[in-house]
Amino acid sequence: MASTFQAKKPSKKKEISRELIYEEMDGQPIYYAGYREVIKNKKTLDDIIGSSHLQVVIINLVLKYLYKHVDESDYEFYTNEAGLHLSKRNNLAADIAIYRSDQIKEVTPADRYLNISPEVVIEVDTKADLTDLKSEEYLRKKTQKLLDFGVKKVIWILSASQLVIIAENDKDWLMRDWHKPFDILPDHSVNLGEMLKKKGVK
Repeated sequence: MASTFQAKKPSKKKEISRELIYEEMDGQPIYYAGYREVIKNKKTLDDIIGSSHLQVVIINLVLKYLYKHVDESDYEFYTNEAGLHLSKRNNLAADIAIYRSDQIKEVTPADRYLNISPEVVIEVDTKADLTDLKSEEYLRKKTQKLLDFGVKKVIWILSASQLVIIAENDKDWLMRDWHKPFDILPDHSVNLGEMLKKKGVK
């Protein structure tokens, strides 16, 4: 799973605001998609940091299922780009991070990223600027870092291709059509394509 990875640094002609950094891998900043337009004053920060309508719908459907079918005394569901501090100079974001309740029972909420590995991370597309990166390399690198951090399962939901990628350590990574059921937690699977159909999303 190892791969070389280095994001190209943007031009230093203008100082890049830290607010434009989406994630950090091995000390290299990963910027929000659209950050160049912000630098050129063609867009504002608020224009680029939000999720698309489709991303929001998908995340909401998954969360609705989890809240309805999973005992909250067993698991906690963190969303809104939950920050994960993996190690020095490695800070990632998660659309949905699922923790066992006993993992964070004694953790006092604070104004910093959590350094505890979730059981499951679910990503719906990405907000990262991939102009200078290969999307497959970014996905693989981020996924492997999360698995090495201790995350048991990483799920990518890719809306453009309507695919789901499921990664677990010591197992072959799986890719499947999102119209087929896939497990999120033991005994809890969803058929995203069917859920979207019922929602009226083509």
